[in-house]
Amino acid sequence: MEVSENILSTVSGKVVSVLCKENKYVYEWEPLIEIVTNDGSLEKIVSEVGGTVTTIFVLPGTTVKNGTNVACIDVSLVGIAAD
Repeated sequence: MEVSENILSTVSGKVVSVLCKENKYVYEWEPLIEIVTNDGSLEKIVSEVGGTVTTIFVLPGTTVKNGTNVACIDVSLVGIAAD
């Protein structure tokens, strides 16, 4: 059973780069998306969980608001080996 975690933008601005790819594993706190905010600073949106990226909802040039869903990560296999 797939358990998904949505990754939300924590800032408003324009996506300048997507640092992850669909179907690839990402680690907790790994940068996924870079956004230039409305005040001109560069912010990185990071994954709060480890897992496989299932969907990326933005491309470079996409304008996002704080709270926009930028990616989805399958976390269903995370923690199985730890038991």
